[in-house]
Amino acid sequence: MLNNKTLIHLEPKRIFCFGCSFTQYLWATWAEIIGYEFNKAEFFYFGKSGAGNQYFFNMLMQADSVYN
Repeated sequence: MLNNKTLIHLEPKRIFCFGCSFTQYLWATWAEIIGYEFNKAEFFYFGKSGAGNQYFFNMLMQADSVYN
């Protein structure tokens, strides 16, 4: 029986994080915390301070073509 307090019931195999300074900064961000919590998964980190929507889109398309 699954624990009702668990939000994710299947462990992810890979985690991709895209974002701006909320994703990559001088101290730990949400992306690093997720990578730490799911330490068995491959962690791909594409955060960059000051990045905008064009960067997110370009990195998403590049990651899709490389890792898909």
